[in-house]
Amino acid sequence: MNNLEALKALLAKVEAGEVHNYASTFAIVRCLNTQFDTSILNDLLVKAYTSDLNAAKALHEAVLPGWSWVKPDGAEMGAIRVFGPDNGDYYPSAIGKAESPARAWLIAVLKALISEDNQSG
Repeated sequence: MNNLEALKALLAKVEAGEVHNYASTFAIVRCLNTQFDTSILNDLLVKAYTSDLNAAKALHEAVLPGWSWVKPDGAEMGAIRVFGPDNGDYYPSAIGKAESPARAWLIAVLKALISEDNQSG
């Protein structure tokens, strides 16, 4: 499984509500190439999935350095938009929606990573 496939599989699990333990995500999280240990990223992911905003923020900062986030104006409680620095053509962005803001943030981060992987691949 390449990085893009792994990210898409992880996003599908998060959106479907199937991230219940470390075993369900550990192999997939290895594709998030950062300076952080895989077990730390996995811990942040599971905590963000279970509504920990601090974990969602830490995961965002780990895998999308230089990106910002915002709760869109007029959006329901569980919507977060992440957006990257100007790449010369546009400001890349992604939006996540879920019943909790932390999970929405996690979804937005995963969508941004998928978009970036699509652009570079």
